[in-house]
Amino acid sequence: MELKEINIDLIDEPEYDVRDTILREGLEELANSIKQVGILKPIRVFERNGRYEIEDGHRRYLAAKMAELPTIPCLVIDSPEKERDLKKLHANLFSEELTPIELSRTLHHLIDEYGYTQEELARLMGKSQGRISQILSLTRLPEDIIEAMEDRKISEHVGRALGQITDDAKRKYYLQYAIDGGATIDTVRGWVAREKAAERAPEPPPEAPPIEVKPEEVPVPKGRCACCKKDFQLDHLMIMKFCGECYTDLRNIIPDLYKAMKMEREGKIQDLEPEPEPEEEPYP
Repeated sequence: MELKEINIDLIDEPEYDVRDTILREGLEELANSIKQVGILKPIRVFERNGRYEIEDGHRRYLAAKMAELPTIPCLVIDSPEKERDLKKLHANLFSEELTPIELSRTLHHLIDEYGYTQEELARLMGKSQGRISQILSLTRLPEDIIEAMEDRKISEHVGRALGQITDDAKRKYYLQYAIDGGATIDTVRGWVAREKAAERAPEPPPEAPPIEVKPEEVPVPKGRCACCKKDFQLDHLMIMKFCGECYTDLRNIIPDLYKAMKMEREGKIQDLEPEPEPEEEPYP
């Protein structure tokens, strides 16, 4: 390892950086500080094809460029690429706070490029294997949640909870609500539980086609005549109103009246004038 001043034009930004985005907040203040007191902590670089690539100190390099420094104090290291990636990971873990998404991508890089297992990463980082698996799963979240986590608009816990909502429109609605108004993890879990309960609710059965009901031929109700005792259709029934006394008298004379009417219809009774009563002879 060698400490030397290197022309800033010979220094390249890292090809692979643990951080996907550099925190620009305070970069101008850091540049003003560097103008006055210089870079107090050298950046770490390694030589590649006659140039130098940054291993650690990317933000200080950007501030130095903003401050228009011609050279930067650098520690030139000579180590395998695998070892540099591990050092870069450790340096960023302790110097700058990574977002959970950035950490997840870094661990995926170590697994894909160098064959690390989750158990080895757990020992390396001093975390449980379950936690490593949890971090690795973050990159499988929907893109809108990943972006919000990268921008530090939501926490990892909120992002993982929202990722359980499968309906895209509903998830985007809740995500925007959490970004705009803020939401605790308990509130978000309540949203998720409600949406999952709605997903499990049974769908209503399909509406059955209406059954065609054919009108049935209903016989016309009949009644029995109080006079002739014949059945007749009730739609021909005549309704008359009587007081109680007249109704009783009428019921008593109806049979006799009917007999007389029937005999008249059959010609058994002639329309004859009633015979005069015989005159009484005078009493002698």
